[in-house]
Amino acid sequence: MKHWTWLLVIAVLMVAPAASCAAAPPAADAKPGMRTLYLIRHGFYDQKDSADPRVGRHLTDLGREQARLVGERLKALPVKIAAVRTSMLVRAMETGDIIGATLGVPVTRDSLFNECTP
Repeated sequence: MKHWTWLLVIAVLMVAPAASCAAAPPAADAKPGMRTLYLIRHGFYDQKDSADPRVGRHLTDLGREQARLVGERLKALPVKIAAVRTSMLVRAMETGDIIGATLGVPVTRDSLFNECTP
């Protein structure tokens, strides 16, 4: 079984409206209050962790580094990230916390982002 180590919180990063971002002028068709969402998958996690596989598995050192690098890349964008929202999965919360700290924005949890089956 092949593991993809580059997969990066099901977190939703809220971007401030384009009109309030001095670095990126609003697009001609942008509407006031328009938002952009970035969906990011959690960093690599310990698949051998004995914790509950759906909730408790923690990031590895590689996963924490992936989250930090994603945070740095997002910080370099010409938009202002306003907030980070994560699911309640430990690996997603850890990834979101690292990204939020890198960006200097608040991080909140929302169980509506948790994985589920129809």
